[in-house]
Amino acid sequence: MRTLRTDGDVPDEATRSPETTVIGHNSQARLSKAEARRVLARVQGMTATQALWALRFAPGTVCAPVARIVAQAVVQAEHAFGVGPDALVIATGEVGDGETIVRVRRQAHGTAGWITTETTDIRIKLRVVRGHQAHAR
Repeated sequence: MRTLRTDGDVPDEATRSPETTVIGHNSQARLSKAEARRVLARVQGMTATQALWALRFAPGTVCAPVARIVAQAVVQAEHAFGVGPDALVIATGEVGDGETIVRVRRQAHGTAGWITTETTDIRIKLRVVRGHQAHAR
């Protein structure tokens, strides 16, 4: 990802370049991979504003962590490129194995057992849509 200046309008290279993307990432989301893929398929191709509204009012507990990742990417895009959420489109979403969280459960007689929690690695890539200007600060 290239960091561009944020003063004034978005430079021409930001709207022409296919590399003008922002990635939101969470490596320890506590949800299943199938549920995360289903939610990402639902919002792929939407603008960031539409995706945030769709995730906010969608049923289920999976939408909240995905909405946080999209919101994180929108803030990164505002900082790096100076564009608002209407100028961003959800290009792709990748779901993979995350880190395993390991905790210790105390047991009787001074013994202990391990608790392992599988997590999901979620990456959402937003791209800048052509023709949008930077919003005023």
